Amino acid sequence: MKQYRNPIRSDWKKLTARASASYASLEPLAKEVFENVRLNGDASLSAYTLKF
Repeated sequence: MKQYRNPIRSDWKKLTARASASYASLEPLAKEVFENVRLNGDASLSAYTLKF
């Protein structure tokens, strides 16, 4: 993580902007996770806990 100390005021908006992702880009991953949980139950939840 990059740290900033006393950035100039004109950079504040850029530095505090949140990353965003579209629903379309996240949907395939979400479907994969739900399918894996459906098939493998708690074991997949444990694996995802470590991964994410």
